[in-house]
Amino acid sequence: MSNPNFDLDEIIQDDMDRDIDDAREALEKFDSDYEKSGQFEKDKETLRKLTNNNENMTEIKNELGNKSHEKLKEYYEAIERYEEEKKEITERVKEIYDAAKSEGFDSKIIKKLLKLSKEDKEKRQTEQYLLETYADSLQLNLFD
Repeated sequence: MSNPNFDLDEIIQDDMDRDIDDAREALEKFDSDYEKSGQFEKDKETLRKLTNNNENMTEIKNELGNKSHEKLKEYYEAIERYEEEKKEITERVKEIYDAAKSEGFDSKIIKKLLKLSKEDKEKRQTEQYLLETYADSLQLNLFD
């Protein structure tokens, strides 16, 4: 049974109007608090600095000129070429590791040997000594 005096749309609209009014009040309070805190002036100053920086960047760009532009382009293209070569070499190295693995070699051990061979002998010996000392201290018996 419905009540003819009961209008759901009107109730919903009243609730929405109250919510909008509450939101407006909250926004006005926020704006007021924002200005009183001094943050508004700080943000304005930051914006001014950013605008000046943008103008300075335009000046710097203009100062670079064609010669600097060409040199930058050369550097960029060289780096781009070497990055591509590095990618290809990395793929080849992976293929070699895969081939060694397929023949029964442990690729992790090969990588460890390569790493150790690049280290300074003294550094390797110090690290080994520390590993053994720590392991002994922890009674791990790793190096017997």
